[in-house]
Amino acid sequence: MLNSAQVKNETHEIGVILYAEVRASFIKQGTTFSAWCEKNHVWPASGRAALLGYWSGKKANALIKKIRTAANV
Repeated sequence: MLNSAQVKNETHEIGVILYAEVRASFIKQGTTFSAWCEKNHVWPASGRAALLGYWSGKKANALIKKIRTAANV
């Protein structure tokens, strides 16, 4: 069984991969994560925090879904 530190580390590792995939996808689309955030009135730091697992909850999950949809990830 994983302890809470291991779960947080695993969640962060998954978030790092997701963040990299999102950034790469936006670049393939000819834009950037930061540009998408600016266009959609999202603080890039908030988007990063949600994707990396530092910010959680209903609003974070909704933002992750919005970002992933736009990035086709």
